[in-house]
Formats: sequence, C-alpha cells, structure tokens
Amino acid sequence: MKKFLAISIFIFLIINISFSKEFLSEDSETLDVYFEKIEEGGYLFYGDNNHFIPQFISLGFTKLTNLKMDRANPSQVVLEPGDKGVLLATLTPLDKNRSYSFRSRLSYTPGNPLTVEPDEFVYLFPFEHGSKFKLDQGFGGQFSHQKENYYALDFSMDIGTPIVAARAGIVVEVKEDSNRGGASSSYASYGNFISIYHDDGTFASYVHLKKNGAIVEVGDSVSMGDTIGYSGNTGLSTGPHLHFSVNVPTVTGSRQSIPIKLLGLDGEAIDPVVGEYYYSKHPGGESFDPVFGKDLKDSDFSGTLTPIKQTDKLSFRDESIDSTTVVYCRNGFNSVVEGTITFKFQNSFSSQGGSIPIKIPPLSESYVALVKPKDTTKSFAFSYSISYRVLE
Repeated sequence: MKKFLAISIFIFLIINISFSKEFLSEDSETLDVYFEKIEEGGYLFYGDNNHFIPQFISLGFTKLTNLKMDRANPSQVVLEPGDKGVLLATLTPLDKNRSYSFRSRLSYTPGNPLTVEPDEFVYLFPFEHGSKFKLDQGFGGQFSHQKENYYALDFSMDIGTPIVAARAGIVVEVKEDSNRGGASSSYASYGNFISIYHDDGTFASYVHLKKNGAIVEVGDSVSMGDTIGYSGNTGLSTGPHLHFSVNVPTVTGSRQSIPIKLLGLDGEAIDPVVGEYYYSKHPGGESFDPVFGKDLKDSDFSGTLTPIKQTDKLSFRDESIDSTTVVYCRNGFNSVVEGTITFKFQNSFSSQGGSIPIKIPPLSESYVALVKPKDTTKSFAFSYSISYRVLE
C-alpha cells in the first residue's frame, strides 16, 4: 500500500553547533529515512531498509533555499532487503555565509517499480479446490474497478468462505481489525486485506476479509492453494465478496493492477467473464464432477417423481443451482391433480414457456421447469400462480 509523508523543515546556519541525525520517516519494521548535517554546510540524506523485500523511495524537495541537490529531484532509489546507510541525496549551500532551508516530500512503497517484470503466470481461482463462485465484477467494473483497481475481480461468496493463495509468495501486509463495510466511499479504508509478494515482483491483494479473518502473518511464506483467510464484507462493499487483484508497484508510491489469466477446469488459461460461475481446480487435487446451472436441461429432470407425505394441499419447491432455479410441484393429495402453472418473468425465462400444463400423481413431487436469467449481470426474478383441480 502507498505510504506517504510530507515534511516542511527550515534550518538556518549556526556556526559551531553540532547536528545529530534527524528522521524524515522512522519505522522499525519497514524503513528509516534520515539526514545529517555536513560539517562544511548542507545535509546528507540516508535510507535503511528494515524489511525483507525491496523498498522504493522517492525523496523530493519542493523548496530549496540557498541549497543545491547533487542529483535529479526527486531522488528515486530502491533499497534492497537489509540495506543500511544508503545515500539518497546531498544538499549543499550555494553561499555558505547565508542561511539555507529546504522543504521535503517523501513517499515510499514496497517493491521495485524500476525493474518489476510481470511474468505470464496462470493464477488459481482464489478459493478452495472444487468450490464454485460467481464473478460479479470484472476488469473495468463501473462500481469500483477503475484507475489503479481496473484489473480486479470480485467473486460473490458468503462471509467466512475460505480464501486460498492464488500463487506462492511472502505475506507482506495484513489488516484484519475492521468490522465495518458499506457502499459509500467513506468505508474504503475499513477493508481488511492480505497482500502477498511474488517472485516476479508483483503483489496479490485479497480484500474485504472478515474481522480477524487472516490466518497468516507478515513474513509467512505460502504455497499456491494454501488457505490464508476468510472472506467478509468490510470496506467499500455492497455485499459479501472477495476482491482479488495482482498489482505492480509504481514510482508514484501506489500499486497498479494488471491483467491476469486464471486456471480453468481443463488446465487452460482463461479470461473470466462477469456473470459466470467458476470452479477452482488445484493441480493435484481430487477429481470432481463440475455442475453448471446454465448447462442443465429438462431431460436432466423430466419423468422424475418423488414420493411425499400426505398434506392435502398443493405446494412448490425451488432448488437453485448457480443462477438457475429448478421448480418442482408437490401434490399432497391422495388423488391426481391437474392444472396449469402460469409464470411471470423479469429478465428470466422458463424452459417450458410461460404457461405449463401439469398432471401429478397422488402424493408425488414432480419436476415442472428450469428458470434461467436472460442476462446474469443484471438482477432477475420470477413468480408463478396455479389453477388446478383434484380428480376423484
């Protein structure tokens, strides 16, 4: 995540006064940026990287009074893990007999934007092997996938769903203390997340986790497919889901999402489509039979009768498979029932049309129809009514 610090400092030349180390940024776990007085006049700026991955620093000076810089402004330097006392910039006075001052602007971010080269890795869908979820918002989604988040993916899932690492890496950031979320941008800073650093210099972000929903810690190494946490509804969110993206660090101190491919059921690299359901299939995982609601046909259910108890009434049962609804009618009478079921649709349709004649044996549940959405990216609904008679 972007880290930014703006500092205004004015120092005047005082003869025979020693000048100790002064910090622009001090973080025992990440980065120290500091400066020291040059005996002949001016300042030396240094950086220490306390982290286990590279840190990119941009140290700029928005105002230099009677001072000159020994390099381009801003100074942009990458500190490798463990680097100490790396010279970032030198300021020397133009006229040593006059006072001098500076105003600095510091930003830094984990990673190396100068050399990062994303590879063509094919990522796992970030949920458990054999599980299936719907992609509700994809690349360029109008609600929240713009600018640096353009190439992000949102998977709808219940709170508490296990989340897995889509690629091996090192955990570099964890936030899990929030229990707040909503559709307003005012909630954006409350999103819990896990950030993982990959060996090609990219980062994966897993966002909107539940409170205390991370089971990894900063510094942990994770393998592809390892469970890392649990989904939630924190931060800028209209409902429970997982926001997943792969990002590169930038020289501005932010991270920019990038397009990625994900691993399909047949081992192919795919571009996920909004509104579709996807299984996560992990290499080496147990085999399973995928079932997609959009592929269901009447022939999968026609002719199926299930015995039921006598209730002396007619009722319905719905079964959802993805966005497809399987409709059954239950005859609780001890006699044959015949009639007509009439559907009303909103962005949906029935496999048997809008008016369906029925004739159901006594004490039986009978298949009626499949109801599917016309456009899975939009809301859909249906209702039905029935006129019937019980035959003697």
